[in-house]
Amino acid sequence: MDTDVFTALDDGNPFMLKQCEEELFAIEHKLKSSMDAGVSADEFPKYQALLDAVSAAREVFNKLAER
Repeated sequence: MDTDVFTALDDGNPFMLKQCEEELFAIEHKLKSSMDAGVSADEFPKYQALLDAVSAAREVFNKLAER
């Protein structure tokens, strides 16, 4: 992630918060694409856990950006 998450949170800068959210969206999209293309049974829980974490992080940034 190129954006400094701590600066975005400390400053409450809406532009930086949105930028973080967009980067998380891109990561989420890549994970979903990889999963749709097919991952092994051993890899699937790991990908799902990452996807869940990124989705939760996006929700946090969306809520912070709405403030």
